[in-house]
Amino acid sequence: MMSESQLLFEKNQDFSSFSKNDQLVLLHGRLKYVVGLSSAFLLRYIDLYKDETFSGIVKSIYGSNVYSTSRYTSHLIDSDIVLVKLVFSILIFSIFDYISYNTNKNSFNNLKNSNSISNIPNLYIELAWKYLLYEYDHFYAVKCFSNILRYIFMINSAIVIVLQHDEWTNMVDNIIKQTEENLSLSN
Repeated sequence: MMSESQLLFEKNQDFSSFSKNDQLVLLHGRLKYVVGLSSAFLLRYIDLYKDETFSGIVKSIYGSNVYSTSRYTSHLIDSDIVLVKLVFSILIFSIFDYISYNTNKNSFNNLKNSNSISNIPNLYIELAWKYLLYEYDHFYAVKCFSNILRYIFMINSAIVIVLQHDEWTNMVDNIIKQTEENLSLSN
């Protein structure tokens, strides 16, 4: 999961086109969503939620509420890998953060090119919409976008809870640090 999360940032040309400062701000602000989505997608893909040992461990570390939310949200994620990659791109460049007000140097208030960055999710949303209409139909496209919105709101709730656990914050901080090093963004 760690290397896949890093690749999302490393291989994205839009991300690479921004200043080091903006890349750091996006990385610090968005990685919790990328980790959440990639975890949910992988857990659903390998059907690990059915494993009682795994379920017990997750419940003991993060609590039943996080486990239930994670399990439910994993079913909102479409199995179409092209769509999942587009959702990753939407999340990477979305500069919302409903979880906390952040005043540190990596808050979205410190983006140098916020206008350009805030337009990128719209491009990926439009691309995802056109992709869904082309591959499926209007009804499925609406249903899929509804599920994406549900996922984003529900994952926010889960992230609020898991941010209180050192295991989660340490994992995300470690991924951020390694990604910064791989992208040569470390100060």
